Amino acid sequence: MKIYTPVRDPKLPETTSQNFSQSGYTVFKAGIDSQTISTLTTEVEALRAKHNFNGGLRHLTQLSKGIADCIHKLNLQLYLDVIDLPNAFLVRSILLDKTHDSNWKVAWHQDTKVPIKEKVETIDFTAWSSKDGILHAQPPASILAGMRTLRIHIDDTPADNGALRLVPGSHQKGIFNPSEIKSLSQNEITCECAAGDILAMSPLILHASSPSKSVRHRRVIHLEFANQALPAPLNWAIA
Repeated sequence: MKIYTPVRDPKLPETTSQNFSQSGYTVFKAGIDSQTISTLTTEVEALRAKHNFNGGLRHLTQLSKGIADCIHKLNLQLYLDVIDLPNAFLVRSILLDKTHDSNWKVAWHQDTKVPIKEKVETIDFTAWSSKDGILHAQPPASILAGMRTLRIHIDDTPADNGALRLVPGSHQKGIFNPSEIKSLSQNEITCECAAGDILAMSPLILHASSPSKSVRHRRVIHLEFANQALPAPLNWAIA
């Protein structure tokens, strides 16, 4: 198995929309400064005390004004511009936290659901479900291909602490049938990140993660962005 460990460097990587388009991911090294990481950590732990969650929380920016304000001040559009998503807006925000007491394996998958304000039956939007009170559906692959995900690492995430595993280039192949995944996952890499790194990826890239073998937290703020309206009469349920 290959291990991808970004070199520590506070500058933006030599990433272009072309090589992101080819690989489906990149890491912005030290994209978040230590003071902001400390602020986010404090806000996350305040949420834990209030909601007593185990493993994570959906609708993160709705539940925490402090985290929402912090994310707004980060100017994440700077990174989204590099990976070819101008004029982006946030559509989903999730906190993920693997700990010794709340640990899990994530099987190979793509992120194929999007949050939608109201249910309208259409031929192109399928597999409707509700996640913590918000409607979700699977849109056409073309909509997912136009989205981007930024994962802000609050903690160091080496291979033994639940680092994300990816299959570079797999986002170019649309939405997979389950039977296709096994052969594709043989080309995986493990994407180790440090606290403050931002992992950018396409929702369509094939990804997974192993349970953490560490006693440390593995806190990640998972943010999904779009920059186009959904086809009428559907509307995003904005995060």
